[in-house]
Amino acid sequence: MNNKTFGFWKEYGKSYDNYPSIVEYINKDINSIYDKCKLIKYLTSGGIVCVTSNLSFPNVITKKSTSGTLAIRTDGLWEWPDNLVEYIDHYDVFIPEEWYEYIKSNNFTVSEDVKKRLTDIDW
Repeated sequence: MNNKTFGFWKEYGKSYDNYPSIVEYINKDINSIYDKCKLIKYLTSGGIVCVTSNLSFPNVITKKSTSGTLAIRTDGLWEWPDNLVEYIDHYDVFIPEEWYEYIKSNNFTVSEDVKKRLTDIDW
């Protein structure tokens, strides 16, 4: 099964031309229906697929780059950069309805198997 991705934006640069613009996913009305506490907890508890420099992913709203790392997370079906939480919480970004329904159907819980997927890697 191929994982679905979300939270990679055209605004990151030429390598992301085939991704959507974040502007297409800003909607306060849709964002306001979320149980944000549960959604954010879910998104921050996804299993880590990989980690990279946050400098490669400046905030597409403020254009500011920050040091540190950015993890790509998964729930076993979807993959997203962990900065997606900031966009949902502060800029009214919404996620695909199909994904939100999937999250709710899993009671806002990422399986322990997925969470522990890369914990044994010797970084």
